[in-house]
Amino acid sequence: MSDIVGGVLDIIADKAKADRSTLSPQTELSSLNMDSLDIVEVFFQLEEHFSISIPYNANDAADPAGAGLNTINDVIEIVRRQLAGDREAT
Repeated sequence: MSDIVGGVLDIIADKAKADRSTLSPQTELSSLNMDSLDIVEVFFQLEEHFSISIPYNANDAADPAGAGLNTINDVIEIVRRQLAGDREAT
């Protein structure tokens, strides 16, 4: 599990040009100065890094209440769900 957290944090830190040590799962995505294109590029990098496919509507599905992606932890949870789904499909 820590490999997932570390991988997500590394990718987001790189894209946000942020010091990795300042990020945590609780970090608000809105504080990272990334636009929507940056988030899409993060998702592409996550798909490649973890060999997963993130659905187009992942932002909508991140929170059952419809709040979408707010924190790095929301992104981590999407990756975890996709990895768990891939394991179940095999």
